[in-house]
Amino acid sequence: MNRNGVVKRTLNNILYNSNGWATLGYVAFVGLFGLEMAISSMHIQAILALAPWQLILLGLGAYRGARALSYNGVFAWLREPFCQVVPDSSGAGDGVEPKYERGLMGAIGACLSCPICTGTHVGSFMLTLIALWPNLGITVMYGLAIAGIAEFIHWAAEMLEWRGREARENAGTQWLAKNRKALSGIRHPNRRITRQRALELADAASDASLDDDVRTLNHRRLTRVVGDVEHI
Repeated sequence: MNRNGVVKRTLNNILYNSNGWATLGYVAFVGLFGLEMAISSMHIQAILALAPWQLILLGLGAYRGARALSYNGVFAWLREPFCQVVPDSSGAGDGVEPKYERGLMGAIGACLSCPICTGTHVGSFMLTLIALWPNLGITVMYGLAIAGIAEFIHWAAEMLEWRGREARENAGTQWLAKNRKALSGIRHPNRRITRQRALELADAASDASLDDDVRTLNHRRLTRVVGDVEHI
């Protein structure tokens, strides 16, 4: 029992508590990079044969592989023992950070949650593959680079989509502000008007220069704003 307790405390110290073991973990991480570079240097001709534009693909591949390791769900199973998902400090979305502050688990978590660290190893690993098995290494490089380019295209499309939505929302807000007086006149002292009649009157008061998409958005916003047309 006493021996088991000693073993358990020792393991806990190594894995979770010791700053010394955390330092050794970082040293091992750097040492692995050095080993990959040493292996690659033994077959340097295959790497020197790469064209300059292929180095760009190598960088894109390292970028995509790093984000997959550090952020994407496909490698969540690998990060789970070492990292945790927490709300981002900006308040928008989530981020990945080490689950432990010290010990080997803390060092591994810090390296896995750092895309620069993982990108360094993805790049050196691809160089090692190219040096030892050029066909395989170049294929992996192309595959990851294509995925990286696709991610940039997705980001650009998403950015333009959100900007378009924001512009439509702003147009709708400006239209409502401009026509609030006209809308406030949709009353009858003795009876309720129908929602359809309110929308018809609102449409009649709309700016004729607005295109169909903005007009459609205005109708949607009016439907929410009108709600119970008695309160307009």
